[in-house]
Amino acid sequence: MMLMVLQVFLLIGLGITQISFLSTWPEPVNTVDVLLSLVIFITVLISYHRGLWWGFGAGVFLELFSSLPFGVTTLSMLFMVIMVNFLFKNFFTNRSFYSLLLLGYFGTACFNACSLGLHFLTVVILPSVQGLPTIDFALLFFWEPVFNLVVLGVIFFTYHVSMGRFKSIFLLTHDSHETYRTHR
Repeated sequence: MMLMVLQVFLLIGLGITQISFLSTWPEPVNTVDVLLSLVIFITVLISYHRGLWWGFGAGVFLELFSSLPFGVTTLSMLFMVIMVNFLFKNFFTNRSFYSLLLLGYFGTACFNACSLGLHFLTVVILPSVQGLPTIDFALLFFWEPVFNLVVLGVIFFTYHVSMGRFKSIFLLTHDSHETYRTHR
């Protein structure tokens, strides 16, 4: 119970940081989505079910501050978690840094495409919703994934160093590798 309360406070704290602090930065950097990166990380490295819950919680929290019709962000987040898990289970079966980066890029692009598609669909179906979204493809499908990959890298290395699971193979230098070979 205490862990769940701590996770809710972490979700709210990261959401408030993202909305109030990160959105004030200059143009390409303000697109970084810390909650999206964290949801992708949790889905790939920890648990699919926990990723779904985090995706749902992050989507509902971000809905409160979004100008999109209600439900678009939550559905996009949940669809992104489902697609990332599908790709992880079927194609990227190891929990390596490189597969996390590829899934992070795809997850961010999937989230943005789904958000745009659902927003367009609500504008077409519901006459009360007004205004088509302005689409900046370079911002949505290049800069935001790049900055989210940087955040994913920081989360990944922080998690592995703090959990003591950092592989020592990354720390071997060329000389220590040669020493290992000669003593074997």
